Amino acid sequence: MKLTLNLIVQAALRLPGRFWVYLSSVGNPDYNQYAPISDPVLKSAESLREVRDLCLAYIEDCNLGGGNWPGGIFGSGRLVLGHVSYNGRLWEGLPGDCTARGLTLDDARPARQP
Repeated sequence: MKLTLNLIVQAALRLPGRFWVYLSSVGNPDYNQYAPISDPVLKSAESLREVRDLCLAYIEDCNLGGGNWPGGIFGSGRLVLGHVSYNGRLWEGLPGDCTARGLTLDDARPARQP
């Protein structure tokens, strides 16, 4: 059963920590996978660096490829702040938002562009 974002946020409110992150996988249709290949996990974190590290560890531990990673959605309290891409970069908004800006690891302010 796929959880809605509202249910994820409601569950996250019970977690300790400054941030929360929802980790999950999807099947990769390129390999005839049509169901998630790992169990979803909701974890707490004290920093955005820890959010990123939790995502990268989940990717490695579950042996996920880029096609299996839907993006780790993270937030704080009731607020969804963004998602983490397969390479560990933090972005504003939900996965698939092509207008999303990169975030720094130190806070949730947009990263500077070179």
